[in-house]
Formats: sequence, C-alpha cells, structure tokens
Amino acid sequence: MVKKVGKVEVEFQRCKACGLCVHYCPQGCFALGTELNHLGAAPVRFQEEPVCTACGICAVVCPDLALQVWKLQDAKPVAAKTLR
Repeated sequence: MVKKVGKVEVEFQRCKACGLCVHYCPQGCFALGTELNHLGAAPVRFQEEPVCTACGICAVVCPDLALQVWKLQDAKPVAAKTLR
C-alpha cells in the first residue's frame, strides 16, 4: 500500500484550466473541473486518489501559480512553488 504523502491546494480563482497539471502529474491526481470561476474557466480539481507523492511537478508547470503542494509529514509547502 502506497502511503499518502502529499496534498495540493488549487487556488480556484487563479486557475485558467489550461490542463498542464492534469497532463504532467505522474500520479494522475488532477481532473478538469465543471464549476466556473470569475475568469470563465473551470479550474482543475485535486483528487485524493490516486495517491499524491508531493513531487511538485504540477506547481512547476502551472503558468498561473495556482497550485500549492504540501508534504503531509511536516505540513510545509514543497519548494517547487518558489522555483519561479
């Protein structure tokens, strides 16, 4: 059994639903949403299953800085968001 080590928060109003995180997540933790934000986009949804490994790839490829990745062991954001 794979241990759950990560969680991603999606900033609903910043996401323009480009789908890069959906495409690049090696675990498939994202799906396109259905509810529209103020931009008229349907932001992605983080799914609890499959298990997020907190690799941070999603935050690196997000052009809108709409994702924040958390490692659950220490509850601190992964450094990927600060690489920009």
